[in-house]
Amino acid sequence: MRIIRAVAGLAILLLAGCGGDQNNATPDTTARVSRLGAQRLAAPAPAADYGPLVQQLYLAYFGRAADSGALPNFEAQLAALGAPTDIQQLSSAYRDNAGVRALIDSFGESDESRRLYSGDTETFVRAIYQNVLGRAPLSGGLAYWIDAIDHQGLSRANASLSIMGAALVNASAQGLLDAALINKRVAASASFTSALNTTVLAQSYSGKAAADQVRAMLAAVSGGTDLTAFQAVIDSTLLSLARSSTDRPDDASGSQVHVVYAVPAGTADRRLDLSDQLVNSTGSFNNWLATQTGGRRLRFDTAGGRLDVTFVSLPRSDADYEAQGVRKRDTIEADLVAAGLVSAGKIYTVYYEGSNPRTCADAPRPPYLAGQVMVMYLHGLANVAGVTPCDQNHFAASPSAAAGYLDFAMLHEIVHTLGGASDGVPNQVAGGHVNTSPTDLMYAGPLPWQPSVLDANKSNYYNPAGLPAGLFNLAQSSFLMPPP
Repeated sequence: MRIIRAVAGLAILLLAGCGGDQNNATPDTTARVSRLGAQRLAAPAPAADYGPLVQQLYLAYFGRAADSGALPNFEAQLAALGAPTDIQQLSSAYRDNAGVRALIDSFGESDESRRLYSGDTETFVRAIYQNVLGRAPLSGGLAYWIDAIDHQGLSRANASLSIMGAALVNASAQGLLDAALINKRVAASASFTSALNTTVLAQSYSGKAAADQVRAMLAAVSGGTDLTAFQAVIDSTLLSLARSSTDRPDDASGSQVHVVYAVPAGTADRRLDLSDQLVNSTGSFNNWLATQTGGRRLRFDTAGGRLDVTFVSLPRSDADYEAQGVRKRDTIEADLVAAGLVSAGKIYTVYYEGSNPRTCADAPRPPYLAGQVMVMYLHGLANVAGVTPCDQNHFAASPSAAAGYLDFAMLHEIVHTLGGASDGVPNQVAGGHVNTSPTDLMYAGPLPWQPSVLDANKSNYYNPAGLPAGLFNLAQSSFLMPPP
């Protein structure tokens, strides 16, 4: 059917030069600890910016950028504790403020940090140097930090940031190089975190594999990196984390709806699969469906607890597909099948980044037109006199928001793809529609479509008590899950 629209202690115990690799001198650890011990915590400035400090903590302990959820969380905790924004001042805060000490220790004692930094003391220190400074320690620095940990009271939980903090104030030639490297990686980390500006992107940055990938990205940053040019690397990393061109492993078995974002050749990729729009839309109309079915929802394909959306770069241009006329949807489905992207037991909601002068969406209609793919033409009905273009409508603002035209349109096509409304139902018109009321999800007729009811008289395509044998009944569909 075609839908036509008419109407995001730290004990830096040993700073100021003590992280340098002066091979000809033995740092006076005791004296440096004494001088730092005399410092007192200064009150942070109003609206202090803890963002760089949190990124430094993540780099020091995890070698990667902060995730978008953790960043404001740790900023708020540091602010509530009255912590300074400068890592060199955190030693006093670590000693005098139990909350600061517990927060910083939570970094060093975390499983992720322990995985990065393990082994005997020398192995531990070498790993920190490689992770934080991108190099091996010189002999003087190595001996100094081994002694600090083994004999001078520097805990392993604090060592990463102590080494980073020391490097940032070391005025030697090597120290200046180290500081430049750290500052560039902090800036690159901040850019990466700020780019996690949708729920989809933010959720994609989770788990060990994602952490390893971002760690490798930052390892490529040097003191001389052009951060403007490096944005392309950040962008590529985000795409790699969040975008999939295959159907990811399913969380559950059974009949399910899989979401596809398809871009025809030569068409701009607006990255809807990385935005929240498709998650919002499917969540919104599925929640509406639950209000009509006593809590039953369509089973959507998820992976890792998140909606699984496949990105497809189609082999033909929009003009090539349009040349197929009314077989445009059929050709898109054929190309998806040829690419191995259509599996038994699933149907596919395809959000197509292209046009169609005839409709906003269409679908197969078993048994007359077999198929598993319904297509929404995101730029459909453009330049058609007297008709509102499809892209002047909007998806629901969130999964909990009320469904709108585009959301209902895709649910309408899902019902068609599953088989509704069958020939022989009391109110069927126009090939799979009903004429009961313009508020019916499957209505077709002269009045403006204003969907708000699933099968207005419960006689055409949805009735939990049953419909006559041989008629499609959504209530009996394997694609609907039991109520929670």
